[in-house]
Amino acid sequence: MNINDFKVEFDIIFENELKMLISDSNSRLKLHPSTDYLKYLLTIGSNGKRIRPYNTALTYSIYSGKNWHDIKNTLIGIELIHLMALIHDDIMDASDTRHGATSVHKYIEQDLDSKTNKETAKQISQSIAILLGDLVFSWAYKEFSKCNQTQESWNIIHLLTEEVIIGQMIDVYDPIDKSVTMINAENKMLLKTARYTFTHPLMLGAILAKGEIKDFSWITDFGDSVGLLFQMQDDIFDFTKDVVTLKKNPLGDMKNGVHTMISIYIDENATMEENETWAKWFGNKNINNQEEINLFLKHTGAFNFAENFIKQKESIALDAISKSNLKKEYLEKIINLLSIVTKRKY
Repeated sequence: MNINDFKVEFDIIFENELKMLISDSNSRLKLHPSTDYLKYLLTIGSNGKRIRPYNTALTYSIYSGKNWHDIKNTLIGIELIHLMALIHDDIMDASDTRHGATSVHKYIEQDLDSKTNKETAKQISQSIAILLGDLVFSWAYKEFSKCNQTQESWNIIHLLTEEVIIGQMIDVYDPIDKSVTMINAENKMLLKTARYTFTHPLMLGAILAKGEIKDFSWITDFGDSVGLLFQMQDDIFDFTKDVVTLKKNPLGDMKNGVHTMISIYIDENATMEENETWAKWFGNKNINNQEEINLFLKHTGAFNFAENFIKQKESIALDAISKSNLKKEYLEKIINLLSIVTKRKY
């Protein structure tokens, strides 16, 4: 099973279930205008990377020898939690797009613009979008409950949810935090990306297959490392890729004054003159000099620092794989997952 084959098959299952969930909730709205907003969730819910459910499916198949369809509702639940996070994240980031489409709150705001004044449209649209995210979250737990969860698997589900929310809380506070360190930034990366995307989904699949936690320590080392690597790649892409590739505007974290390990590296290592230049850009929503910024990051050594960080985490991930005691055929699947991440272009 590779991620591309999984995505093709899972997309159909996930989108059909999402349609049924939307239809069921819309039946309670009884033709209220909000029914159109629920239907729009299909647009945002389509064409995701599906890496989180894939990670759970992968370790489940490795440790159980069974088809991931046995836990399909758990996989749907994981993707629904991600959909909830995207809806809320776009509100917090004031992002107008998601996956190349209009974000949920912006879609609602555009619909309301002709019905009320702009300020009211914005406030109501954000409120409805928050509630839509909450509704999707409730759907996730409905899906989880359709599987025979153990106490250990519920613990991982709760931990996955709790940590991504805490990570997002740190991220939202970030622009006004004047004392962010490399340790702080890496902890945010662990909570918001690494454990949410890799460690907990991988652990969940193994636990569902085995029924209890045994010798899965390699999963934590592997998941944390590859997840940190993954986030550092995203931080680089935010500077180097264009809007067509990203399907959103580049320089997002920089414009919003969000600290990353790259920005902290500059704060700690750049010259006084370079820091003065950086200070003019960081937190400035009107900057668009992407090429100049990239030359600056290369000159200061920030990109070199980021690439070395990626190589270091890849090495740790490979070491974790070697300690997994998996059979050769399963080792190859985990190595392939790491390869997909390290070689991705976005």
